[in-house]
Amino acid sequence: MTGIVTSGLGCEGEFDPNAFTSHSSSSEPRLPPPPNPNNPPPTQQNGQLAVSITSPPPMSRATDSVEIMIDAKESKGATPVVELLVDGKTIGELPSPPYEFHWDSNQSSEGRHQITARAKANGQHLDVSMEVVAIPRSRYKGPYPPSTLVKAMSLDWSSHKRKADGADNFPVTWCEDDHQYTAWGDGYGFARTGPKYSLGFSRIEGGADSYYAQDIVGGNAGGTDLVGKSYGILCLNGILYMWYNPGSGADGYKEQRLYTSTNKARSWSRRSVNFPRSDNLVNLTFVQFGRNYGGARDNFVYIYANHIKDSSGLKVQKPGEIALIRVPKDKLEDRSAYQFFSGLDGKGAPQWASQANSRQPVFRDPNGVGWNTSVTFNAGIKRYILMTEHNTTFKGYLGVFESPEPWGPWSMIEYKQYGGIPNTAFFWNISNKWTSSDGSSFTMIFTGIGANDSWNTVNGVFTLY
Repeated sequence: MTGIVTSGLGCEGEFDPNAFTSHSSSSEPRLPPPPNPNNPPPTQQNGQLAVSITSPPPMSRATDSVEIMIDAKESKGATPVVELLVDGKTIGELPSPPYEFHWDSNQSSEGRHQITARAKANGQHLDVSMEVVAIPRSRYKGPYPPSTLVKAMSLDWSSHKRKADGADNFPVTWCEDDHQYTAWGDGYGFARTGPKYSLGFSRIEGGADSYYAQDIVGGNAGGTDLVGKSYGILCLNGILYMWYNPGSGADGYKEQRLYTSTNKARSWSRRSVNFPRSDNLVNLTFVQFGRNYGGARDNFVYIYANHIKDSSGLKVQKPGEIALIRVPKDKLEDRSAYQFFSGLDGKGAPQWASQANSRQPVFRDPNGVGWNTSVTFNAGIKRYILMTEHNTTFKGYLGVFESPEPWGPWSMIEYKQYGGIPNTAFFWNISNKWTSSDGSSFTMIFTGIGANDSWNTVNGVFTLY
């Protein structure tokens, strides 16, 4: 069987490396995959010889037996001999086309390997090389194939800190004043004094290892403290934007509405932009693009929202679907300016629609997605990091995915159920401020039920291939 995989879902919602590619000993012709404009076939030519690796694309996943297809020509009509090398070691040689080789990636270590095609004719030779990533079959789980960039995510539980007992949620954003701001629900805040608030706010000052939280409390809006929840907060040009829903449990599905604050969460103003229950979207969240949204990819604000499949309570939504929305930075308060991802065109470019009912999911998981999601752009590794639940809520099921673009393609970093400290967690997000410049180390914030009904931080590392 071939081990080069693209995308596809196997049974029970797990990624199947054979779902779209297979190889048998039959004589049926096997066409190479369509060209990918982002990964052109590696080619070299020198006037006498030309050689290219036509399949697989660079940085493909290699699992089990991998088919490698090469094209070679000689300018005077001679037939080149083609040699295949992996990490400088000869795997095979063919005297004439078709130049099709099979490499058993199981015999090599997990990680990057250099594939070299060498064309030889008339005493001359010419090489072309690229890299693929060998990934064992045991790594395939969840709805998307394993990342070829991030080998592993590890968390240092000795760094775990717990604060604000009795409050939950805690989406964060990084403002121009170099502080982070967060929204929390049903608690007394970090000081744990005074009245209990349905929705409160705090300012987080300092670094990941020595931060301090200052409560701003109930977001007094027109003289009345807000009653509801938020899983999406954004600082843009010094203004805070928040997606608000009107309550806990099933009440949170009724509406998603935009609020703004020009005084760093001391008060909030209700805006006309909203997504009613009929849009089937819950707990909108902003993509975090660094301090004051300064690392944005373009002139748009990007927003994710989980599709509602069961609004009877706080449940993992099955089958899981997540929508992508964008709006110009200067039009956040104009509902008519919002655009919904509606699929990819024939060249792989995103398409956008003005009507919510024309949207297509940008992320899917048959095992479900949570009733909340977070997405952070990691500038160091140039990837969007999406985090959400699957299977069952409040049980520590975490899926972590990466993509080079907001609309995919997605790859899996982590897909598991956590025991120990985070075993009741239901919401996770990564702090832009507390992520290293190279993107490899970060601090994750999470919340849950029981002991995790609180603000929790833990330091982590992305190990790259």
